[in-house]
Amino acid sequence: MQININCKSIPTSFDVVCSNCEWTGVATLDYPENVTTLSVGGEINFTHDDETPKCPQCSVGYIYGKSGTYKRNSATNHMDRIGDYKE
Repeated sequence: MQININCKSIPTSFDVVCSNCEWTGVATLDYPENVTTLSVGGEINFTHDDETPKCPQCSVGYIYGKSGTYKRNSATNHMDRIGDYKE
């Protein structure tokens, strides 16, 4: 499923990890400016041209964001993970 939110988007960063090794990093993407919080009960998957990016360290695992609740830091435009996902 793909969801489109039609409004101004700004570069926004998320912390990401590898599914196979201990690598961590940051992914930056254009994300709707008015989305200030996000709650995800599963992984946040990133794709590019319908492909899941591989880990730059091990080249085996895929890059994803952890389940949780995120809040935009308005000074940095980084989505800070502020807690676990709650139903």
